[in-house]
This record gives sequence, C-alpha cells and structure tokens, in this order.
Amino acid sequence: YLYTNQTTKPKATDSRRLAKFERYDYIIATNELRKRILADSGIAAKKIFVLGCARYCAEWLDQNQKILPAISNFKPSNSAKLKVVLMPSKPQCRVDVERMINTCRILAKLEGVEAMIKPHTRTRNQKHVFDNIPLPDVSHALTAELCDWADVLINVGSSVITDALMREKPVLYLKYLHDNTTLFEELGACWTIHNEDELKHALGSLKADKTGVPYGEANV
Repeated sequence: YLYTNQTTKPKATDSRRLAKFERYDYIIATNELRKRILADSGIAAKKIFVLGCARYCAEWLDQNQKILPAISNFKPSNSAKLKVVLMPSKPQCRVDVERMINTCRILAKLEGVEAMIKPHTRTRNQKHVFDNIPLPDVSHALTAELCDWADVLINVGSSVITDALMREKPVLYLKYLHDNTTLFEELGACWTIHNEDELKHALGSLKADKTGVPYGEANV
C-alpha cells in the first residue's frame, strides 16, 4: 500500500473500509501506512498487525529468479536503444486516461527509446482503455522479468516501483498522470516527473547515463 491521501478512488471511503474489515479478529497489513488508513476508518488498531509484503522480500526475489526461466514466454529484444517499460496504476485510481494515452504516443516516437506497456493486472472492466495504445502490450510477461529487461521503469501509482528500486533500476514516477499522492514521492525515492517535457528530458538524460538519477540510495 503506497497512497498517502485518503480518497484514492471513488469506492475508497472510510465507511466501505470499516464494513469490509471490521468483521475480522485480526488484520495483516503490509506497512504502517496501510495500518493508519485502516485505523482512521474506525477499525481497532490493536487488531491490525504490520508484517510487510512477501512479494518484496529479498529472499523471495532471489527465489523467483530461479523459477522464471522455466515458465517465461517473454522474448525480449537485444536492442541498443534505452529499454523502457511503463506500468500504470488502475485507471479508476484517479488517472488522467487521455493524458496517459498521449504520454504513450510520446514514448512511441522518442528516438533511441524502445518502450513497452504492461497495464495494471487488475484493470478489469476498464481494460478497453488500453486497446489503442501505440506501444507493445506485454501483459503476457511477468513483472519481474520486465523489471530485469528494462533499463528504466516508468510508474504511475503501482507498488511494482518497489521491485524496480530493489533491483537498482531508475524509476520515473509520472506524478502528472493522477490525482493521488504516494509514499515514494514523499520520501524522495524516485524521479518525480511533473509534465511531458520533464519526461522527455529525463529519458534523454538516462540515454547518456543510466545511473544519473536525482534521488539517493538513502531515500530508497
């Protein structure tokens, strides 16, 4: 859980959270932020326990690397271009869809950049939003192998940003594409991009130096 604002999508209300979770004796939360959001909704804090997230445990990332070669159907290119993958959040999470599609058009036209998109896996009935995106849709590929393949991860509001940061990949966070705020931008643990011109400048800079990011290891 990474959203620091209260209303992240139309159905994210205190009353809905209370109705959903109050019936449980114990609730396992991935981080202190999620615990606070639930407690602020009226759920007793004493029954909420923060245990972290196994998906982003270093032991699991190592084990997953051993599993991937046997199940992968992703056939990446060996292009000399800057390899970029865009992983947006769910459209219902206050995303500016029209501007996101325009951003995809920009990525598709950038010289020296090979860009792909993996729509959020829980897009559900809004999947049609991505039908005419001018980028290769790599929904069939596993997130872990895309993070391995890419030189740069572009993110809107998905926790996959954690996976990329743990692999020491540059992360561009497209702040301008949604109306939420995230833990990562508040911690300064990513390259926060405020408009399309900043995106083009950042990618141009990373083509010259893939390690040149304006955030530090301590923030990550």
